[in-house]
Amino acid sequence: MKITYNREIFLALSFKKLVEKYGKAFDAHYFSPSVMDYGIPDIVYKSTRSYNQNIQDELEELKIVLKNPPEPSEADEAEYFNILLKATTQYNIKQPSSLQELYALGRYEVLGILENGVFWSVLPNLKKKWGITQELFGNYFNTNTKFCSLFSELEGCGCQFGNFTPRSKGVYLVNPPFEKRYINWTCERLLLWLNDKVLKNVKFYVIIPVWDKPSREKLKLSLDYGDVPILTELLNSPYVIKHTMSKMKFYDFVNKKEVPQQSYIHLIVLEKKP
Repeated sequence: MKITYNREIFLALSFKKLVEKYGKAFDAHYFSPSVMDYGIPDIVYKSTRSYNQNIQDELEELKIVLKNPPEPSEADEAEYFNILLKATTQYNIKQPSSLQELYALGRYEVLGILENGVFWSVLPNLKKKWGITQELFGNYFNTNTKFCSLFSELEGCGCQFGNFTPRSKGVYLVNPPFEKRYINWTCERLLLWLNDKVLKNVKFYVIIPVWDKPSREKLKLSLDYGDVPILTELLNSPYVIKHTMSKMKFYDFVNKKEVPQQSYIHLIVLEKKP
């Protein structure tokens, strides 16, 4: 599908209306683990509790209209301009280097992604020390390595986590959104990859919050998050070569500063040798 000015304005303003109509339900559905097709969830993994058929039906209808999007009115263009202006001024994001990045920024803004710590990643010196070859959850303004993103067709990375397959000899940073649906899904994927007989000589640095019951009990923390059994399964995997729990710092790539964490974070290093 061709990326055009008309398409991106119509898409962004349609997203804005769907967010206003469905509220948190749209957020829960859209950001369920999925494979994206030019900004529209194409394959949504229905095993996630947040799947909503009504929302998916509207997104499928939107996909059809986007094949031949209407010309934007002056009011539409003004509204879209204000969306981009807010994103660049409120969050101090530098001017995108391409039209595609500008379109991606518009999507991030209307979907509310910019409000949720999306600028943060692992400290650059740690990535260098670990020898990271690819980051599996990134975007064009929050990383300095090769990455997978939500809108790969706009951000020049050619990779989505939803359909990503690791390669042998890779060193991957796996830092999913701190939401149970992504943590569960990420752990499932990691276990699947590690048990793949073809994949060899690969390493994963996994950053996940300490939300599992055994770890919180060990640290004498309240059990506010219930439990994440599959995380416990991952921690007990024979592929774990290092595991720490600490209040590690992150790095804000937009404002160029370290961000301390108040909560404990798992650093799990998984390795599958040749």
